[in-house]
Amino acid sequence: MYVNNLVSENPAVNKMIEPEKLLPKRVDDSHKGTYGRALLIAGSKGMAGAACLAGLAAYRAGCGLVEIVTHESNRIIVQTFLPEAVVVTYDEATDIEALIKREADRADSLGIGPGIGLDDTADKLTASVCRYVGEKDIPAVFDADALTILGGSASLLETLAGSDVVVTPHPKEMSVLIGSTTGQVNSQRIETALSFACRSGINCLLKGHRTIVAFPDGSYYENRTGNSGMATGGSGDVLTGLITSLTAQGMTTSDAAMLGAWLHGAGGDRAAERTGRHSLIARDLIDGMVEVIKELE
Repeated sequence: MYVNNLVSENPAVNKMIEPEKLLPKRVDDSHKGTYGRALLIAGSKGMAGAACLAGLAAYRAGCGLVEIVTHESNRIIVQTFLPEAVVVTYDEATDIEALIKREADRADSLGIGPGIGLDDTADKLTASVCRYVGEKDIPAVFDADALTILGGSASLLETLAGSDVVVTPHPKEMSVLIGSTTGQVNSQRIETALSFACRSGINCLLKGHRTIVAFPDGSYYENRTGNSGMATGGSGDVLTGLITSLTAQGMTTSDAAMLGAWLHGAGGDRAAERTGRHSLIARDLIDGMVEVIKELE
């Protein structure tokens, strides 16, 4: 089997991280532009929550400015929940390609996928971001519905090869990306993530118990923070906003994925101390993450 040969021919290295050294530094003589502009494409009609959680996480992780591209029907909800964000909307008549180019030209990093849906507009959003990233090599995070769309298009995946990109699938989304089953993914988590990363040339963060971040050079990071309370709606949206924020602040997607996985889990552990695992919700992860970042500072 390919994944077994991969490990035997190129022995995997389990990387270690020091979160306090990776966390982007703040300087006294600075302004919002110093800490980057993150562009999040999130939230189809009726899915405003995904955009809200990703945007809040991006700001709480230290990004200077967060822009959210979402469906027009979400405008009031997102602006009310997160007035600090720049909100740009689209509808069925919007020229999606032009919209993505215009907004991405002003951004330092991109994140796409949370709640965007699986309709024709979502296809256009994902394809437009893939083409932009392939041309400009801007750091980008692909999550949720964007991964399902990528899984159905080998040509779109190929445009991302070698770019500063990370995909963040849960096991079901991983199975779609590689044409496998959830059971097979879960039975060989490290090997599956490594196989995808090495074959595609794309960093892969495979979510779940002990999240795996695999890199095209055959190395990987196994995260040990986090708990079962994080198995709740919106948790992945928080992670997308967090990693997109870190890349906007100048981190590579590989470093941001490792630090993001650690912070996400550590925030969940801190939140569970207050709420317990049964009652933990996605917003609690952000509150916990804030406490952990404060300690790292």
